[in-house]
Amino acid sequence: LISDLYALWILEKFESDLMIHGVLSPATINNVRQEVIQLSRNMVPESVALTDVLAPPDFILDSALGHSSGRVYELLEASFLQSPGAFQPAKSAHLFTDKYRSKL
Repeated sequence: LISDLYALWILEKFESDLMIHGVLSPATINNVRQEVIQLSRNMVPESVALTDVLAPPDFILDSALGHSSGRVYELLEASFLQSPGAFQPAKSAHLFTDKYRSKL
């Protein structure tokens, strides 16, 4: 599964060169794209196991939830507090709250 995805990803990466030189047709490129999407979807359930096997360093993952220290809640809180506008309502909040506001 991973080797198939990698091979198709390489084809997709160099699709313009391969089409210019007549190696792949536009229809084949479209099939390659669809297969990359399907294989990626098939790998979603295995993503945690793949990450564990590859064991990338924490700075690569950049995830409070996947940090190797195990301090999930501390890191999640720190990440939230560092996010700009974390204590502001979302820009779309009025779409959900305006019709429920009191008319007093």
